[in-house]
Amino acid sequence: MNSRAHSHNIKWACSCLGSARGVLIAFRGGRFCAEFLSLTDILVKRGHLIAGLTLCLAIAGIAIAQTAPSPALAPEKAARLTFTAAQVENGKAEYSSRCIDCHGANLNDGEFGGPPLKGEAFREKWFDQPSSTLIGFTQAAMPPDAPGRLSLDAYVEIVAYILSNNGVAASDRPAPANMDALGALNIEADAVAR
Repeated sequence: MNSRAHSHNIKWACSCLGSARGVLIAFRGGRFCAEFLSLTDILVKRGHLIAGLTLCLAIAGIAIAQTAPSPALAPEKAARLTFTAAQVENGKAEYSSRCIDCHGANLNDGEFGGPPLKGEAFREKWFDQPSSTLIGFTQAAMPPDAPGRLSLDAYVEIVAYILSNNGVAASDRPAPANMDALGALNIEADAVAR
């Protein structure tokens, strides 16, 4: 068989598992062509029963291997964000001088209509994700007249104060003032004192 005839006869079948239809891909006239046929037509009519079954089994094996959880490949749970009582106190002082007008003394009653910084809606929006999301947003947007004006330490402390008002207890481990480190630390809803 010459190579031209051989390349003309190269055919293979692919199928969606669990589907009665498939696609026959063939190399004809120097280009690939696709035909939508029943799986039976692909496998039997084309005379590729063994090759087709082998392909289907290989696809099934790959699909099973990709969906099976592997302890070695399972993503690690991010560590929990912690902060100290001193960070909360410093954050309260910063909040009182820079945030209270918009967000209020109770974090939900500001004179100028800032969104509530405590309560269920706040927790649903910011908890169970990297702490760098909330701190990065705060740094990029606050205060509204001069976003990013404060040090990263100050933003971390303000967020510690806000989180403490959402039931997250202080610990003996301080929150880092480093965005990469904060990205590896989640604000966790299960850290809320009940």
